[in-house]
Amino acid sequence: MNLYAVPIIATNVILTGIAIFVFLKNRFSRVNSIFTLFSLSMALWLFGYSGMYLSSDSYNALRWARIGFIGIIFIPVFAYHFIIVFLGLKRKIILPVVYFLAIPSLLLSQTDYIYSGIKKHLWGYYPTAGNVYVAFLLMFAILFTRGVWLLFIYLRKSNGIKREQIKYVCLAFGLGTFGIVDYLIKYPFINVYPFGYICALLFNSLIAFAIVRYHLMDINIALTRAGIFIFVYSFILGIPFWLGYVTKAWFPATALAVLLATAGPFIYTRLRRQAEARLLAEDFRKYGILKRFASTLARMRDIGLEKLLKLIIYRLVKTMEISCGAIYLSDEEANACIAKAAHVLKGREGIAAVDLLQDNALIRFITAHRKEFLIEDVQRLAAEVKPKNTPPADNSTAHNGINYPEVIAQMRQLNARLVIPSFLDKELLGFLVLGEKASGRPYSQADSEVLLALSGQASLAILNALFTVKLRDREKELADASRIVEIGNLASSTGHQLGNVLNNIMNAGYTILDNDPILDTLKNNPQAKASFEKIINVIITNASDGDQIIDEIRSYSRQEGDREYALVSLKEVLDKTLRMLYIQINKFQNIDISSNIAPEVPPVFASAIGLQNIFVNMFNNAYDSIQEMKEYIKSHPELGMNNYKGRIAVSITCAKGNVNIHLVDNGMGMTADIAKKLFTPHYTTKASSDKRKEIKLSGGTGIGLYTIRFLVKEYGGTVKLVKTGHLEGAEFLIQMPVPKNGEKGV
Repeated sequence: MNLYAVPIIATNVILTGIAIFVFLKNRFSRVNSIFTLFSLSMALWLFGYSGMYLSSDSYNALRWARIGFIGIIFIPVFAYHFIIVFLGLKRKIILPVVYFLAIPSLLLSQTDYIYSGIKKHLWGYYPTAGNVYVAFLLMFAILFTRGVWLLFIYLRKSNGIKREQIKYVCLAFGLGTFGIVDYLIKYPFINVYPFGYICALLFNSLIAFAIVRYHLMDINIALTRAGIFIFVYSFILGIPFWLGYVTKAWFPATALAVLLATAGPFIYTRLRRQAEARLLAEDFRKYGILKRFASTLARMRDIGLEKLLKLIIYRLVKTMEISCGAIYLSDEEANACIAKAAHVLKGREGIAAVDLLQDNALIRFITAHRKEFLIEDVQRLAAEVKPKNTPPADNSTAHNGINYPEVIAQMRQLNARLVIPSFLDKELLGFLVLGEKASGRPYSQADSEVLLALSGQASLAILNALFTVKLRDREKELADASRIVEIGNLASSTGHQLGNVLNNIMNAGYTILDNDPILDTLKNNPQAKASFEKIINVIITNASDGDQIIDEIRSYSRQEGDREYALVSLKEVLDKTLRMLYIQINKFQNIDISSNIAPEVPPVFASAIGLQNIFVNMFNNAYDSIQEMKEYIKSHPELGMNNYKGRIAVSITCAKGNVNIHLVDNGMGMTADIAKKLFTPHYTTKASSDKRKEIKLSGGTGIGLYTIRFLVKEYGGTVKLVKTGHLEGAEFLIQMPVPKNGEKGV
């Protein structure tokens, strides 16, 4: 057996494996498909030449060589086609011409015009060139040169990952150039060992790496590592081989080779680290700054969430020299991810900081992917989805319900090159959006590792800040609740005293009416007597009404914890609420309030006082919206709405196991942006306190609707804004479950 055939066979197996791997990595990518054909043409070449090396006679060797030439014919053709597809060029005319040029070589491949014979060399049989072989070499040189020229043109135009990919492909073609020796040996005046298979292996490996990997190693680092590796192992293997060849003492030479091979990895690692420390000195300096900054984040507890986020994104963008960056946090109330902080390098295009709803394609992809990704990663995944001309069952640009083209479009809209999400268990806490590096270089694996470490520390700091914010909000709520309790206690005690006074007034009235001597003095004047009795009755009635009002206020001021849960009639609660509202002089008297309760509406399981609280808040909000509408109409007479009158309509129905409470007003309404934040605590759309007093508005603290949602949720229901718009009023829907049979209390 010819030992020179062994490396050829091994290379053939490796190239075939690379071809299959790249194809299976993305079966629907044209780049991967053409590269696979390119690799298989090389494999066919080496397959034929393996048979040639193993042949025992010149006749069979020539037959195998001509089989191998069939693969050689298509190497330049597929190489040029690969470059066209890889660069995304449209060559609808030139590509068919290129394939057509391969036909003459294919037809002549088994004749003496290509390989005229076979020659015996030290390494085995090798073919000699025929008369037409030079024409094939000319076609090969033209296609190869044209392809490399296109690569260099687009290398200058590209940036980011694509630029690095083109660099790797250029390097591959540069190494592949040395494989020309295999073609020249076929002429008798050149006698050099054909090492083209080594060039082919390096060539294919580099291109496969550029296609499959997106976190590419910096090309300078790759070349440095390759150079150090070749130098070290040439020294380790070369010296023992040279000593053995010169001295013929192969045993000591082999022992020396084993000893040096043991030390080889340590020598290589040391030299590599020293070289990379010089090449990446600036990057290591930046990494050090970020690591020190990350270690201080846990101690930043009192600077506030907003300042913390601004500091994180500023330090990150400034240190890494990234064109722009932004931090998004999930907001459960708004059902969206909100851009909380952003920073842009001077002279660079910024992040389009728009709020992203939870059903947004990008958010769905982040939630499904759960790790950092580049825009190129999404493009690769999009390419792996079957194209639209596939059967209907697979006809989709989506995977797991994700529309990849939409994700890519949204990342481009945000100027996002890299996205790093942060999760708390299964919940998305937020994510970091980073633009391109100012240098135009892609994000390396080392960059990603440092950014991930910083993201982890930043997530902990943000959680601490969020906890601090919630703690302070809770303290404020407790303070508000304490103040309300005090007001309730004051109302209760004061109401008790006022009730006593009113009871005394009523008793005095009854005493006067029951006192015959007083009435006897008026018996001669029936008209005066009737008038006197009427006045006393009015006093008694008003005192009684006043006592009832005080009872209502005392009841309303009771704490929620003291409220009993029971089956409550919504009609009774609504009537009671309206009576309270009409007590407020010059407020609801000028607004048309209508109510419509379907007869089949059952009682709901809740607190009567809590429900009254809900209705009061809803009516007050509607009133304020109507007052704002009146002011707006006054300042905009061109609207022609001088006869405007406020209206509030309440309708209560029962359907599908729910009691539905619709409350509609014809007030100011609100825009979509305001509607998103409507139930956020302490968020208010109302005017300043002075302006509220001027136009007689209530509230303004931003906790009314938040309280409503909290109470409704406590009763197992939901509240939502059904319809609104600027100058179009608002419609709210409160849904509460119909009580189950036998449900009486807690």
